Amino acid sequence: MFSFRYPAVVVLTFVIIGTLLGWKIDPGLPVPIALVMAAFIFLLYGFFRLPRKYFIFPLAALAMAATFLSAGMKYHLFPPDDIGRFAGCREQLRFFGRIDKWPVIKRHKTLITCRVDSIVVNDSIRPASGSILMNIRRETTRFSLGDQISFTGSLGRPRRSGYPGGFDYSRYLFNRGIRGTVYISNPVRIMVHQPAYNLFGRTINDIRQWILECFRGNLTEIPASLASGFLIGETRDIPEDIYQAFRRTGTMHLLAVSGSNVALVLLVMIFLLRFFPMKRPVRLMVLLVIIVAFSHLSYNQPSVVRASLMATLILAARFFYRRTDLNNIIAATAAILIIYDPGNLFDIGFQLSFAVAWALILFLPQVNYLFESFEMRTPVRYLLLIALSSLIASLTAAPITSYYFGQTSLVTVFSNLIIVPMVSLAVIGIVILLLVNLALPAAAIVPGIMLDRLLNVTHYLVGWFGRWKIAAASPPSFPAVYVYVILIAVTLLFLSIRYRYARRLACFFVLLIAVSCLAVDIFASPSSPDMEIFNHGTSQAIIINRAGGIVIYHQNRENRYDDFTANLLPYLAGRRGSLPQYFVFMEPAYQTERRLNRACEIIPRIKFKPVEVETGLKSPTVWRTFPGDYPAETDSSCIIRIAQGMVVVEPDNFRRLVFSESIEMLKSLREPDSGYLTSCFLFAGRDSDLAEAAGQSYCSQYRVLLERSLESYNILSDSEVEGIKENLFDNLIERGKHIYYSFEDDID
Repeated sequence: MFSFRYPAVVVLTFVIIGTLLGWKIDPGLPVPIALVMAAFIFLLYGFFRLPRKYFIFPLAALAMAATFLSAGMKYHLFPPDDIGRFAGCREQLRFFGRIDKWPVIKRHKTLITCRVDSIVVNDSIRPASGSILMNIRRETTRFSLGDQISFTGSLGRPRRSGYPGGFDYSRYLFNRGIRGTVYISNPVRIMVHQPAYNLFGRTINDIRQWILECFRGNLTEIPASLASGFLIGETRDIPEDIYQAFRRTGTMHLLAVSGSNVALVLLVMIFLLRFFPMKRPVRLMVLLVIIVAFSHLSYNQPSVVRASLMATLILAARFFYRRTDLNNIIAATAAILIIYDPGNLFDIGFQLSFAVAWALILFLPQVNYLFESFEMRTPVRYLLLIALSSLIASLTAAPITSYYFGQTSLVTVFSNLIIVPMVSLAVIGIVILLLVNLALPAAAIVPGIMLDRLLNVTHYLVGWFGRWKIAAASPPSFPAVYVYVILIAVTLLFLSIRYRYARRLACFFVLLIAVSCLAVDIFASPSSPDMEIFNHGTSQAIIINRAGGIVIYHQNRENRYDDFTANLLPYLAGRRGSLPQYFVFMEPAYQTERRLNRACEIIPRIKFKPVEVETGLKSPTVWRTFPGDYPAETDSSCIIRIAQGMVVVEPDNFRRLVFSESIEMLKSLREPDSGYLTSCFLFAGRDSDLAEAAGQSYCSQYRVLLERSLESYNILSDSEVEGIKENLFDNLIERGKHIYYSFEDDID
């Protein structure tokens, strides 16, 4: 008789399907509510009529209908006070809210997610709901999860990916429930207010402050900051250079409380509870209280919530004398978190945490199978277990981190092999220090001295690994499907160690990938379109695939994000053939030089050489790829003329393309020769430019490249917006998407 060994996996599968349906489809409220009611009736029928082993299907159907309803409300139903309705407004707003995600510190910036509760508009306070992303343009550890803050800024829409295969940052933020972004130049402009805690919150906060004071009183500065990060994920006091060293060495997970921290704390507490006469239910309740308190002490980060839920399910199963299966435990944990918040499915921390945890559960037994016949001592076996765990975690996390962050660590296996045991030992020492300080504060100096030395050594080793030149690599951007392909390949690789069917599947998978690559090479069109247009709202790029290739890059003056280095250049380097021959930058010359210096550091094989053109400081500059596949002399088939804020390109003897930052420059342009087909492209950054261009009698020759989406133009009526779309866009460009265009079409 057929039986289900992993019922929680079945429920998780249905929950994911329901979340994806609710994210993609907007049927309105009646349909999901009807599905929930039908699923509930099916659940009652299954409870009384179906055999016990088939009861999982009505339960999974109810979970799928519930997540379909909650995901549809999250992604398609926006309340009147939704903060996203103010996105694109140039007016300065005053925001009040709470930091509900742990700050992400990157190079030269800090990202903070803030849940807004009210805003100030025109000197009036309005209630608001939803989350926004604060982009602070410097590294800072001044803020932590749970802080009540207020700040002033303009709410903009997140930039979208416009390059094929690139990571769509705007869609990722939308999936997480983030409605807009605010750029802040200096963190001192953010006011931190005293949060209003309830009784439980005040108790947790008092315990957290006592822990931090214990570290500051018994450890030196850097070890105290590391101890708070290792135990409860408090990274506020960790210096930025040490924080980046953890990121470069692939040991960043040690600063985010995970399953190992929860397990070590529970092991110490279980050992101590043996000295107290407690009945089994009382001991279970004490451990559950410790788990809940520790999760709140660690700010309920995704990794610690996952580990806490798994520990709770395992303890409950043992209390009821039920057999535990880690696959069911982790699947049930993931299903609970997704049902609670469908946005967890799209969260990077959630994906990394569960992917690595599940990989360790699946792959470690397979690898240990190779070493069962070897006789090894306990320390050697322990080190081997750490090395294998580090290898599995690295192979699993590498494609995910490369896709999202564009960076992966190359020394993570070696660094984790040494640093993870030291941090595990340090966590045990930290718990001992806290217990000694609680019982006899004067005696805490003894474990404090030993722990201080251990944490100093850990700090030195992390810095030493971080200084390796090969510590971090920045692979080019790739489509999300590559992540699934790599993870499937890794799964088949480890399963084939033990199972014959996995080896057959691995051979079939390799053959399928080879045939797919061959089919792409055969059937894909080798010719490139004559023109590609990309628009991110804050930067625009036009690629002309004629005369060796020409790139026109326009950057918003107020935007500091280097989209050229982060997105455009990797896309061009990953295309077939050589790089475009000419690059025209419509920005100040000094800004272009800094941009190209950063680009050459990231991709050393690409060099740029300036073209001698008489130009002012703020006029466009022309650069050429060097060395390249082209002769040193100028290509006579292409003519590039530049003026203040305007570029004229003649890719052949028939067409003239004009790119301008204002309509006044286009008006001053002389009438083109009758032998040329001229098309004008306007970077419309102002409402007046857009409205004036739409009102021109000769507007049919314009193609408008917007710096913002149409929804942000407040002075235009709906009919005017539709007229602009019909007259100026001509289906040539949409914000955040790319256009393939051929000169064979009627460009005029």
